This record gives sequence, structure tokens and C-alpha cells, in this order.
Amino acid sequence: MTPSRSPRSLLRFALNGLLAVFFLVGGTLNLFPPDAIRQDYARWGYPAWFHLVTGTLELLASGLIAMPRTRELGRAIAAVVMLGALTTLLVFADYGHAMAPAIVLAALLASQYLDGKARAAHWEGRAF
Repeated sequence: MTPSRSPRSLLRFALNGLLAVFFLVGGTLNLFPPDAIRQDYARWGYPAWFHLVTGTLELLASGLIAMPRTRELGRAIAAVVMLGALTTLLVFADYGHAMAPAIVLAALLASQYLDGKARAAHWEGRAF
């Protein structure tokens, strides 16, 4: 069976790729944070090592999202990280920065939806 090249399948491929790259970059920045990121974590009251937890989870999510068989687990880990970020930003009334994790959460939901549609199409023997 030849892989589908429909606009929906290309969107799905691009979205999952962008999510993997987003969490790869975010994880790297959290593992090796510039002073501004360290100061943000301190301002929010997180322990000095917490950026390592966040960075590790983001890198794990990135790798899992990149592989179709583990994508659901990767999305779940990524969603937990983004919910934590969104909650932190809302608690500290940083509404402008809260948009980024909200958009990423929406992208994770869109990825889940598109993967579900593709899976259903595959089982029904149709192109997605």
C-alpha cells in the first residue's frame, strides 16, 4: 500500500513533525537554560533542579511523538508538560505568555484527531 499524499496526510505529517521539533528545542532549552529561563523558574517558586525534569520530559515527548507507534504516549507526556506550563502562567497572571502552551495543547489535540482519522481510514481500507 502506497503512503497517502493527500493534503490531510501531509498536514498530519507536518503537524507531528513540528510538535517533535518544538519539544526537542524546548527540552534542550530547559536542560541547558539561559539565565532568563532559570530566573523564570525561580520567580515561579520551582526548585533549582526543576528545569531538568521539564527538559527531560520534553525531550522524551519529542522522541515519542516522532515515532508513530509511540506518538500517543508522547502526546500525553507533552500535554502534561503544557498543562503545567499553562497553569503556572495563569496562576502568575502572565496571560500573554500563556497563549503559547494553549496553542501547543490545541496542536496536540489536532494531532490526536488527525491520527485517529488516519487510523480509521486505514482500517476501513480507504485513503486518508
